[in-house]
Formats: sequence, structure tokens, C-alpha cells
Amino acid sequence: LRQDVVLAKGGTEMVLDAKYKILVPEDDDWKEGVSQSDMYQMVAYAIRRPCEELFLVYPISLEDYEEKEEGPIEFMVKDKFSGTDISIKVLKIPFYTTGAYHEPDIENALKASLKEAFDSLT
Repeated sequence: LRQDVVLAKGGTEMVLDAKYKILVPEDDDWKEGVSQSDMYQMVAYAIRRPCEELFLVYPISLEDYEEKEEGPIEFMVKDKFSGTDISIKVLKIPFYTTGAYHEPDIENALKASLKEAFDSLT
């Protein structure tokens, strides 16, 4: 297993794993479209490193990003071996557009969403 990005902040490591697929949640999907295999992968990273904060990063359209109202989705998983809680947050970052936006619009939204995401890291 090899994670995409590892960040260190205040002696704590955080793992980010970029996904190249669009989240498509069903109406009754409590995981908001996050696949079970993505969750298993993040838990494996948490146990291997060890690390308690992990982030799944998914692409979102600029239009959907501008309409979003909620912050990151967060799942808490209990590691029964170590007794620690593992936080898996889902970040949606604008990487593409379905409309007639100009490149600076996407670039500015990407910068703003990344800043918002990294500022929220503990």
C-alpha cells in the first residue's frame, strides 16, 4: 500500500489519498457514494503508519462546488486492536467544469477549496 500524500502538522501525520472518480451517492447511501474498498484502504493506511487522520479527495465540478453547503463528510472508525479512533474525511475539490467557465475560475476555486481543506486540518 502506498498513499498519495502524507502531511505532518504539529507532530501528527495526515494521509491524503486522491481518487479519480466522481462520487455518486444513492438516496439511501449513508456513505455518500464512498466505496467500501476506499474505506478499507484508508483503514489499512491508518493501521500501517499509524495515523488517526485520513482524507479521501474526490473531484467535483465547479458548479457543484459553488452549490455545496456542507463541510467535509467525516467517518469515524474504531481500531479495535489499538483502541484508537480513526477519522476519515471526504474532501470534494473542484477539478473540472460542465459549463462555460474560464480557466481562472476553476483555478481560483481549486485554490480556495484546497486552502479551506488544509486550514481545517487539526
